[in-house]
Amino acid sequence: ERGEMKVAISSAGYSPEALVDSRFGRCACFVVYDTESGQRSFESNPYRITGEDAALKAAQMLLSSGVKRVYAGQFGIRVEEFFQKKGVQMVVLTRPFVVADILMMFEKCRGATEQNIDRNTRKE
Repeated sequence: ERGEMKVAISSAGYSPEALVDSRFGRCACFVVYDTESGQRSFESNPYRITGEDAALKAAQMLLSSGVKRVYAGQFGIRVEEFFQKKGVQMVVLTRPFVVADILMMFEKCRGATEQNIDRNTRKE
């Protein structure tokens, strides 16, 4: 069970080629990636066009779906406090990234972990 988690990336669009959206609460959607299975899905952000508390509502939505780490360009202070209280890691991306860049990083980590498992379980 160690190391496996769901992560979310704020995305400007429904494609791996989309830019990571700098605005956590106003992004078009979230790419939710399961580091154990390698499955990813695009989850619409229904709060992007709502008034107040959009970011907080989006944060609650991600938390309820089991997300433990979130990548975005920036987080508001209330979201930061909420995630810190709930034990969700926030990764602030200080330069533009494409969603695929982040996904590739996870895939490399998964591949390395699977190779280690293979190596450790192989009988000589």
